[in-house]
Amino acid sequence: MIMKEQQQKKALVAGTLVLDIIPIFDKESSANERVTSGGTVYLNGIQTALGGVVGNTGAALHQLGAEVCLFSRIGGDAFSELTESRLKQTGCRYVVPIVEEMNTSSSLIIAPPGGDRMILHNRGASQRYAAEDIPEELLAENDLLHFGYPTGMSCMYADQGETLSAIFARAKRLGLGTSMDTSFPGVDTPSAMADWRGILKKTLPFVDVFLPSYEELVMLLHRDRYLFMREQFPEMRMRDILDDALAVEMADELLGMGAGMIVIKCGIAGAYFKSADRARLTQMGKLMPDDLSGWADREVWIPSLYVEHVYSTNGAGDTFVAGFLQGLLLDRTLAQTAGLAAGSAASRLESTSGSAGIPRCSEIEKRLQKGWAEETFPLNGWQDTQEGILKQRI
Repeated sequence: MIMKEQQQKKALVAGTLVLDIIPIFDKESSANERVTSGGTVYLNGIQTALGGVVGNTGAALHQLGAEVCLFSRIGGDAFSELTESRLKQTGCRYVVPIVEEMNTSSSLIIAPPGGDRMILHNRGASQRYAAEDIPEELLAENDLLHFGYPTGMSCMYADQGETLSAIFARAKRLGLGTSMDTSFPGVDTPSAMADWRGILKKTLPFVDVFLPSYEELVMLLHRDRYLFMREQFPEMRMRDILDDALAVEMADELLGMGAGMIVIKCGIAGAYFKSADRARLTQMGKLMPDDLSGWADREVWIPSLYVEHVYSTNGAGDTFVAGFLQGLLLDRTLAQTAGLAAGSAASRLESTSGSAGIPRCSEIEKRLQKGWAEETFPLNGWQDTQEGILKQRI
């Protein structure tokens, strides 16, 4: 398989940037210690890492070989210097203005041995945007704007989506391709109660590629159904909750709102892809594929790829997004893009060093050419095609 050589398109990744603070527990000595009030637990260390869409998807795109610029905002607190030092370590170009009166977005991630992971999150400067905050010169010099996690920003739902849609409309006026990812909005939070169907109707006409997760999307569009799922299956394992007919129904609704492509991430099950017609895809600006015939009016399932030892699931979904976007930036075919997305996510799962362990996309493509086994997951009604790892409806 010969990959087309051409000038690399450039991406601007904006949205949430979080400093993750991660206590490292000793699995043997910490297992029986109290982590509740009054207990003392001795750690093997405390790590810091970047999170959010900017820290995960942006850094992963850079690791894959994309020319990427990161844009977000940090606060005027002590965490700002630590966050910026981590940004420097990524090797990416970044623009992160300081908002003195706000704190830096941060999370404390507690994952004791034998217990469930808990995240204590403090919203901050990276989660408050105005429509004009991203400098126009940054938009103008890039081909793609990827914006992430509006579901974690009160400014994006308090005004019924006016700010969110304005950000994407501005990028489209400048000729960019656009993509958007979401985060889980919570269950009883103001975000969870917002009218996301109305917000998406305003925004998706300006979004070329929308890449939410299945669980997030069910919560945003079908709250009652989500709550029923959680009551029936508290662990919310994909093997229990996935209904591919519901994925199709939600994708059709989102395409009807005006999006160009829908990619619904389904964890171990892979991802469901559905696209609009050729006329809509011609509106993708600088991101538009050269050969639209292979992208328009398509419906496929992208299976996940086998990983022998999963070191961490943290950031895998964002890395899938990075792989998919890199495929578009390189003008790969749909099949090649799907393989790159699945291979990127699998590489993150098996990485012992987080996003730093993600290889260049050329290495992932070589591994795919040699044959990369798919994850075993029962998908009824779908069969293999002659196009790479893609599956089609029977």
